[in-house]
Amino acid sequence: MCKNISILEKQISSLRDELDDLVQQEEVKYDIVLDLSRRLDDLIVLYVSTKAKNYISSDDVIQ
Repeated sequence: MCKNISILEKQISSLRDELDDLVQQEEVKYDIVLDLSRRLDDLIVLYVSTKAKNYISSDDVIQ
């Protein structure tokens, strides 16, 4: 499961960098920015839910 978390972290970081590059361009392509931001949102939700499952499965208390 730890490997999955690492992969998600890399994907999130990559998408953030890509979004930063797109936003800094002279002509912003909003449709691409919107698509990437939605994918980033999905990855973040998956990351958080995966981390939560790790905590729950290891009997840690989530507060």
